[in-house]
Amino acid sequence: MNQVPPPPYDFTDGQAPVTDDKKQADLQVVDSDDEGATGSTSAGGRAVDSGGPPTSFHIYKANTRKCKDDVVMGDDKEVVQYYLRFPAKWSGKWDMTLTRGGPDGAPVASITKSGMKSTLHVRMADGFDTDLKKGGVFSSAFTFASSGDGGSVYKWKPAKMMSSNYVCHNLSNNDTVATWRSTLNARKKEGQLLISQHYNRELEVILTTALAVEEYYREQLEQAAVAAAA
Repeated sequence: MNQVPPPPYDFTDGQAPVTDDKKQADLQVVDSDDEGATGSTSAGGRAVDSGGPPTSFHIYKANTRKCKDDVVMGDDKEVVQYYLRFPAKWSGKWDMTLTRGGPDGAPVASITKSGMKSTLHVRMADGFDTDLKKGGVFSSAFTFASSGDGGSVYKWKPAKMMSSNYVCHNLSNNDTVATWRSTLNARKKEGQLLISQHYNRELEVILTTALAVEEYYREQLEQAAVAAAA
């Protein structure tokens, strides 16, 4: 059985506090290998006048080598806002659970995947469910139905070709819904997620899909590294 690390968590990363203006700029897509830097923003999305800075999450690996769990924090990097429990399975199957406030918190969502298939299933605690569908064998994009009243389709895709950063667009109006900035060459931190305030009504759905897409591509990289070393 996986050992869940107890709080308090210590995931300070030495970065200076991020201003609201910088977060708003970063929402328009970061493409840099430097964790603290912002790059050009050409992912084709339309900026959303949301009336405020985007909601920011910082994602870290939990303090254990026996599982693949994630800890999600806000800009204070002290309080655990969400916890993703990811039991290690050699079969390629996923059965992840996202909870609020820590590993023993209220359930938010589940993320499942069957074997080596590329479709990821997300089911929220309120009953809403959606599939993250990969575009094809050579595609790096995932689409999913939104939980909003309009029934829009959203797409996660790389910010640029061969980029480890991702952007989520609303395909009905090309809004930039969210961006994921990967942290490279870091021992604990996986990345930062920025969600437009205009889409905060779907915050937990967007967070869950972002974690699912990131875990999928991290798994692909790990499998490629194993194959290259064989």
